Amino acid sequence: MTTARPAWQRLSCGDGAKGERRYDWALVASSGPEISLLIRRSIGDYDSRAPAISR
Repeated sequence: MTTARPAWQRLSCGDGAKGERRYDWALVASSGPEISLLIRRSIGDYDSRAPAISR
């Protein structure tokens, strides 16, 4: 993984039962081109993150 801080981008995930679902997203590249880390965090709770590895 790189050590650079990810750049967060606020995007909508569509409408939910309580209105529009918006989250902050960041894509972090790894040392190899075939794997990246996609991170989603809640707008109101910056300590809550949901990582996903992308191939």
